[in-house]
Amino acid sequence: AWPDDVSTFAREQGVAEYLGGVLAMTRRIFPTARRVDVRVDEDPEIADDRHIVLSVEAEGPDVAAAVAAEARWCRELFRCCPPTVVCVFRLDLETTD
Repeated sequence: AWPDDVSTFAREQGVAEYLGGVLAMTRRIFPTARRVDVRVDEDPEIADDRHIVLSVEAEGPDVAAAVAAEARWCRELFRCCPPTVVCVFRLDLETTD
């Protein structure tokens, strides 16, 4: 079940059918994540600039591994949905010790 604002925004943007695949892909790339949340985020400085954000809290202070995982997430996003809608999704990656 998705939060109501995520479901509504996903329908408005035409990406509702991709939510499950993007979440599954995120969990595959970050299998040891302590937390994976999905939310709608709005830019406070740019009117109507909203995105679906997958917020991941992953273990590990290894910066190189985090950068590589984030790059992989970006590549895999293009396999989950058409290029015309990838801009709707964002990754918020936080690493912890």
